[in-house]
Amino acid sequence: MHIVLSFLLCFFFTMSVDAQEAATSADVVQGQVEELGLSFLREQSGVETVGMSYYKTAKIQPDFKDWAQRTDKIKETPIYDRELAATSEFNRLQNKFANFESDTPIIIHASIDLNRYSERQETLFLPYFYPELYFPYDVYGMPVAVLVQNIDRFREIYLPGADAETMFSKADGSTKALVEITLLPILADHERTLQLDPEDKTGFHPMLMKVAQMAIWTVNEPQIPLWVWRDPEYSPKEDKELLNLYKK
Repeated sequence: MHIVLSFLLCFFFTMSVDAQEAATSADVVQGQVEELGLSFLREQSGVETVGMSYYKTAKIQPDFKDWAQRTDKIKETPIYDRELAATSEFNRLQNKFANFESDTPIIIHASIDLNRYSERQETLFLPYFYPELYFPYDVYGMPVAVLVQNIDRFREIYLPGADAETMFSKADGSTKALVEITLLPILADHERTLQLDPEDKTGFHPMLMKVAQMAIWTVNEPQIPLWVWRDPEYSPKEDKELLNLYKK
């Protein structure tokens, strides 16, 4: 599988050698545990958002007529009303795609454990983020795989003693946590499919994304942020809206 993903990154997406060297997975990840600038945990992105991101990135239009026959609204509509509902859904999807911004982030949640912290190495180990990791989506009948550039960087998070003490204190003794991953699209390939699981013959349409932000939250209510890492080039939409508000 590792060979397949390497082939994907190097050939399907034709990433340059310079770009790969600049995005090396050897960089140490160190976030912050105070003044996180996070007010609420965002909801996970649904398949429709993922699908629109995929098609916007690939610079082609989806088959809205087909999508309109597969939405949850259609499934919940009585058979005798589905033709009218499908027309309404077709128009909704067309308008949504027309207004969908290409840099709309994809939000993914994952459960993690905080008990893999080494005081000696001052490192929190998160083995979940292995190089072959991908996130599968069924976008109205089309399998899409979200692959994340250099996701394995986040297998080891540098967490100095004082920061670790602050984070674990906020966690209030719980070893369970939730990671919120914010992804931005890089490239999508609509012409080729990939078989990413040797035991599953599903051919996925690949979309390569990068981590813009990663945050760790408590599981218990009220959920509070424990740690965050943010790409220096990433500015959340909420920050931009607040900045524009102050400019008025």
